[in-house]
Amino acid sequence: MKNDDWASNPTVAYDIFLQKRGYSEKTVKSYKSVFNNFVAFLQNHKESLITANDRMMQEWLISVSVSHNTEIRYLSLLSSVFDEMFDAGDIDENFAKRLIDKKLKLKRGKAGKRLPVALDKNEFDLLMAEIEKDNVLPRIKVTVLLLLGCGLRVSEYCELAAKDVYLDAERPYLRVIGKGDKEREIPIPDELLVVLGQHETTLPTLKGLFVGVERSGKLVAYTPSGVFKMIQKEKRSATIVNRRI
Repeated sequence: MKNDDWASNPTVAYDIFLQKRGYSEKTVKSYKSVFNNFVAFLQNHKESLITANDRMMQEWLISVSVSHNTEIRYLSLLSSVFDEMFDAGDIDENFAKRLIDKKLKLKRGKAGKRLPVALDKNEFDLLMAEIEKDNVLPRIKVTVLLLLGCGLRVSEYCELAAKDVYLDAERPYLRVIGKGDKEREIPIPDELLVVLGQHETTLPTLKGLFVGVERSGKLVAYTPSGVFKMIQKEKRSATIVNRRI
C-alpha cells in the first residue's frame, strides 16, 4: 500500500485493511458504514485522513449524535486505522487514541451507571398473570416468555428465525447470533415448550421469523423500540408502575 492511499483512496485502503483482519461480513458492513461516514464528513470540510485531528473527530461525533459508549467504539475503530497510518509514516500522531483517553477520563469522573433492575417474585407473578388473559395476543405472550424464560437480548429476539428454534431436540434450544457476531445455543425451559409449540404451528412459513407481526402472509420483525413499548404496556396493565424494568 502506498503512503498516499489513505488520503487519495480511503475506501479502497480500508477495504484492504479489513480483508487482512478476516472479520465477518456483518462486522465489515458495520465498520465500513462508520468509516465511510467519517470520511464523507472530512471531505465535506475539505479535509482528509491525513489532516484529521481531534477537533474534527469531536465535531464528527456531535454530527452523528450517538451515546458516549458508541463514541468510544467509533473512535476505537478509527484509532486502529490511524495506528496503521502512523506506522506507515503518514501521520505524526493518533488523535483518535488521544480523544479516547479524554472521553474515558470524563466517563470515570461521572457517577456510576445504574445496575439493571429485575422483576421481583411478586412482579413476575403479576406479569405472568397478565399475559395469560384472553385479550392478550399470543405473539405478545410468546415475546414475554422468550425474553424472560430464555434471557434473550432484545436484538436477538427480533432476529430469531423459525429454523433456529429446536423444539423437538432431546434438549430443546434456540440458536442465536449474539453480541460480537458470536453464535450461541440457549436451552428452552420445559415450561415454555407447549406455548412455543402451539405458536410454531401458526407460523405462515418456517423459512422466516419465529415471532413478528403478520402482513400479507409473512412475518415482519419487531423493532427493539417496538418490543420496549410492548413490555411497558404489559407492565402497566399488570400494575407494575413504580420502576423501569
